[in-house]
Amino acid sequence: LIDPRGNAQDICETFVNSCVLNYRFRDAIKIIELWQADFTNDPLPHYYLGRILEHQGDWENSAREFSAALEVSPAHIPSAYNLARVKLSHNQVDAALENYRLCTKYQKEHAAALVGIARCLRMKQDANAARAALKTAQQVPELQRLKDFRAVGDPAYVASNAILLELGQLELTSGNYKQAVAYLEEALERNPKDRKSV
Repeated sequence: LIDPRGNAQDICETFVNSCVLNYRFRDAIKIIELWQADFTNDPLPHYYLGRILEHQGDWENSAREFSAALEVSPAHIPSAYNLARVKLSHNQVDAALENYRLCTKYQKEHAAALVGIARCLRMKQDANAARAALKTAQQVPELQRLKDFRAVGDPAYVASNAILLELGQLELTSGNYKQAVAYLEEALERNPKDRKSV
């Protein structure tokens, strides 16, 4: 960083990623503060700070950072997605749906966002629209699906069964128990460690 040679943002991102992976959040936040001060038009420092704050349970400030990232760059899909997840965790379904849809505005068939949209629609009791969103997500090639989930900060194991898990929840809510069990069993088979499928 003393002599970044035009690569300061990349250096900051790499350092912050490394700190986060090793749970060195204080070190990461120090770099993020410098990053934010030097590159005010970069959404990434807000995004990474949002992820750290979310991990620490500071939902309010986490949402504020994701919103700040979107003010800087409205097309920053990871910030829109993570803000949607925070909103959904606080039962703000309409706000979450709006942010998931923002993701698909900039990437029409974003698999992770489509699953989020389906979850919101299920919670709003719009089963047909939820099924349509999941059908679109299923048509996304598997490698792209994995890429979509990873790009928003979700690990590969989430991508492996997210669509099946949501299909299972949707059919369970709709009272189609036999179909729900089939989807949830397949979700569990793909990711045996996923307790949500059990």
